[in-house]
Amino acid sequence: MNFQTKEIYAAELVGTKFKKIREERRVSLDDVSSGTKIQKKYLIALEENQFAVFGGDIYAQNFIKSYARFLNLPHRDFLELYKDNNAGAFKGSKAGEIKSAKSRLIFSHKFFRNFVLVLVGAALLGYIGFEIKRVLTPPLVSVISPPNDYISAVPRVELLGKVGNGAKLKINGQEVFTEEDGSFQENLDLGSGLNVIKLGAQKKYGEEKVVYWRIFWSGGEKVSLR
Repeated sequence: MNFQTKEIYAAELVGTKFKKIREERRVSLDDVSSGTKIQKKYLIALEENQFAVFGGDIYAQNFIKSYARFLNLPHRDFLELYKDNNAGAFKGSKAGEIKSAKSRLIFSHKFFRNFVLVLVGAALLGYIGFEIKRVLTPPLVSVISPPNDYISAVPRVELLGKVGNGAKLKINGQEVFTEEDGSFQENLDLGSGLNVIKLGAQKKYGEEKVVYWRIFWSGGEKVSLR
């Protein structure tokens, strides 16, 4: 079919005209689908002028071009007819595509921003948790000399040891001086018999760590501690 002027075919929509010509020529949709490689559902949508199904103006134009060529029709005339009768849809499609692209960009930006915020938040919570644990965990207390269950030959011994950094140390309830690294050195007077030395180390907000150290002074006699 040859269109001489636009007025001849402008009265009908492009899909309606395709359907009318196809039926006049007794061509089935299956034949069109096989010849154009266009799925039948899209051909039906095209004949019903449901161009939004194609998801974009460029796809609709490609289908129209393929359909027109299959029916040996002037595809440029059909494309022009499509643009004249679907100018609003064409603009809306472009606007929709731009809007969709912007939406995807905004979504990607928000997703990346939220992902970074989650990572930062997780790292911050981890750091806070570590600091709380470090503050609240009782400090270590170690005595270097003399050994536990020590039998002293003299009534005075020198107690050497170390506590965790930042902890205050008390020996038998009396606070003693510690160096910056937590080491301490304290002279103790012993009573005759068994002496139980209480060492208590505590951070500002943590629990007290208590260690008991036993030293026996025989009063000059040789004895064994059991």
